[in-house]
Amino acid sequence: MAPTKSSPRFLMLWTVLATAGGCSQILGINDYEIDPKLGSSHAGGEGGGGASSEAGKSDSAGHSALAGAPAAGQPGEGGTAGAPPNTPLGGAGGDEAEGGGAGATDQGGEAGAGGAPPAEKFTGCDGTPFQGNEAIVRSCILRVGCQVWTYPTDTISRCVSQNTQNTYEGTKCTLDAQTCADITECEGGRVEKTFCTGLADGQYCNGNEVVTCGDFPHARDCAKYGGTCHDFGVELGSSGDTVECALSAVTTCAATTTVDECGGPANAYRYQCEGDVAYGTKCSNFAASCQEIGGEVGCYYPLNTCASEGVSCTNGRATWCDGESKATFDCGSVGLECATAGDYYDDNGRQCAAPGCTPTDIVECQESCKGSNLTFCYGGAPVTVDCKDYGFTKCEEYDYDCSGSAMNDCLYTSDVISFAECE
Repeated sequence: MAPTKSSPRFLMLWTVLATAGGCSQILGINDYEIDPKLGSSHAGGEGGGGASSEAGKSDSAGHSALAGAPAAGQPGEGGTAGAPPNTPLGGAGGDEAEGGGAGATDQGGEAGAGGAPPAEKFTGCDGTPFQGNEAIVRSCILRVGCQVWTYPTDTISRCVSQNTQNTYEGTKCTLDAQTCADITECEGGRVEKTFCTGLADGQYCNGNEVVTCGDFPHARDCAKYGGTCHDFGVELGSSGDTVECALSAVTTCAATTTVDECGGPANAYRYQCEGDVAYGTKCSNFAASCQEIGGEVGCYYPLNTCASEGVSCTNGRATWCDGESKATFDCGSVGLECATAGDYYDDNGRQCAAPGCTPTDIVECQESCKGSNLTFCYGGAPVTVDCKDYGFTKCEEYDYDCSGSAMNDCLYTSDVISFAECE
């Protein structure tokens, strides 16, 4: 079994209902709440909580990230808004056969004379080829791998299979990502190794960035969070760190607090107070709003409402309703079919399927690494890519202990789940 690591959970969730009891999704990409149960199989979204360091502290101090509370952006029920078009399948030509000509084929074309036919990149569980969406594969691999310090509430498999980036306004900004710089522009976070050289684990100000030094050094841009980097000189909340993004627009602080609140202009900020200074996140910068849902204050993506609990398929799209709010996932935009028995609990996460793949195939398929090759699950069917083709140098596996967790991929098990990413 792969090693485990402490890592934050997403506040700006890219996926669907993180808890079986509700569709609401907390915002999370840069409001991390480190979940101490996450361990690096080798190595390891926007939640809240203290500063995120290798020891398991979260970024944005005090942010609460209930896995599964949506934030910004209504589900794209009517179509595939923002989803890049499907691209042709790629395929390598066959090796030279006896006496035959060799030569790689382009975009799945005919193999060289006498060579074996090119292998299909995307095939279902029954071997049937299907049209995979290369643009979504790339953006999902980048969305997870460029934020190596976080636990992906939506794994690469879920991100691709449900096109989850297209579901909420706050996550659509990574749909067309080609590099980690594109992810940083959207999410406000980036890997930062140089600054941390020789520094002890913890958080520091580097210009207007909060830099977290530890196993997975990274920086958060306070401008994206609506504030300025500030060293308070005292430990903030339970994080043990002294540095956070101070919010000058929030002027209601009078004494130190230890719980999240909503406030500031238009009630757009989620914050805590250190004396008369607020620190936290401007939710509206992530197309979200600060709300209290189920006793949890956080940055949430808005969702459309619904009344009947269940799951339905229409025009290749799966719509999930928990009895109050709904989210729609466009299976067709990534070349998959939608099928459901209509049960919100039993069907959860299993609607977008590759040809011949059953709900069991979708649940049992696991991500893995072999050298720099990453295998992820595309609608239940394994697909293998080389991380080097996406600008990374290696593939890493991680384990997550699901016991007592409401994280999205823990809906189907109470055991340890494994996921992989390019780094």
